[in-house]
Amino acid sequence: MNSTPVPVGMVTIFYGWILLGMLSPLVPGTANEGGSSFHPEDHTIDVLEVYGNINQSSIGLAIQSARAWLQTGTTVVVYFQAGTFNISTTNVTFSIDDIKPADDAWLVFKGAGMGDTVLRFDGLYDVISGRNVVRVRFEHLTFARQHLTTSQGIVVHASEEEIILDIQDGYPGIASIMGDPKRLPPGAGRFVRLYHVGVDGESCELTTGPDNGTIWPPTANRQVVWHNATRALGVRPASNRWILSNLKWPSGQPRYQPGDILGVKSKHNGQAFFVDGGASFAFDHVQWTEHSRGVIRGGLSNISVTHCRVDKSPLAPQSTPRKRVLGQCMSTSGGGPQLGQPNDPITYNVVVKNHTSAGTGDDSIALFHVGNASITDCHIEDSFARGILLYHSKDVQLARNTLVRCPLYNDSAVQDLTLSTANVPSP
Repeated sequence: MNSTPVPVGMVTIFYGWILLGMLSPLVPGTANEGGSSFHPEDHTIDVLEVYGNINQSSIGLAIQSARAWLQTGTTVVVYFQAGTFNISTTNVTFSIDDIKPADDAWLVFKGAGMGDTVLRFDGLYDVISGRNVVRVRFEHLTFARQHLTTSQGIVVHASEEEIILDIQDGYPGIASIMGDPKRLPPGAGRFVRLYHVGVDGESCELTTGPDNGTIWPPTANRQVVWHNATRALGVRPASNRWILSNLKWPSGQPRYQPGDILGVKSKHNGQAFFVDGGASFAFDHVQWTEHSRGVIRGGLSNISVTHCRVDKSPLAPQSTPRKRVLGQCMSTSGGGPQLGQPNDPITYNVVVKNHTSAGTGDDSIALFHVGNASITDCHIEDSFARGILLYHSKDVQLARNTLVRCPLYNDSAVQDLTLSTANVPSP
């Protein structure tokens, strides 16, 4: 490719990367980055020190204790010491329904550092869930799963009816990523797409057409739907060969060839977070691995997602000096933060800054029915769907964002949404 950037409207392409710039200043009263308006930290609950363990029970007790302090107008920091903690669940762990601190207080869940405090869940339930939530912040933490949630492999055979796939060593068989059939509709979110080895000889990159993934829907390598998966018979016992069937090929899509690399996803069980209604919610220096899809909806305004990451899993096979292996293709089976929803009240005052995302299984950042927002300084690569999705959202500032092999998609019906800054709520 020519090394000279080629302007395409508001998008500049450079070696397959997209630099986005579309400026419209935020009105007064936007979400605060970095918590500059937060009440001083008045009371700390060190979960490990107070309860002797970090598990679902101790986290629940800490939240219960915090509720009483919050009603006095005291900011509460629920603190998690450094370490990796495997957490088994019987329901939601961070249950924060009706958190409404008095005065200007906040409830803050804080770790010792992103990558230093790792909370690794079994994935059966949503990690964070709350309705009517006011002034809650998560910071300096890693949320993870105890197992890989996507798979990948090499095509042995592909036809109109089936795909036979040898799963790469160290990745789960298809049955283990399909989720609980009692909780998910049959065939929910089951797709494959084509990947290739990067120039470094080991990274796994999404395959795109000549447009380098800047167009949606994709001009090449569209997702293929699969519904059923069975273990292949008649192969060596140790083989991890699977047959994907009941396929739906996009019209005109070439069939896969033997040796092709496929990433495989299926909608899984619990989400990273689900918050419905309230005001003022923040993630700062939070990392997600193995899972990433989360929703903040219900007209909840004043949302801040700053300095956060969705990364490839450390549980995936890694290259060593003696053996190079193909890196993980998809980091998670779902997308990243979804802020607002299509039929919800307008969500105002959204800040997404310095967000890094690699290989999400759906849209890496999605804004639905949002007014007065900014997405800046983000780096997104190899999203299974769109890197940034703007749906019926207006007055969104985009600046200094880099998208690699995935597009920005701005919904064509954006003009149907008329916003009045006079109706923008204050933080």
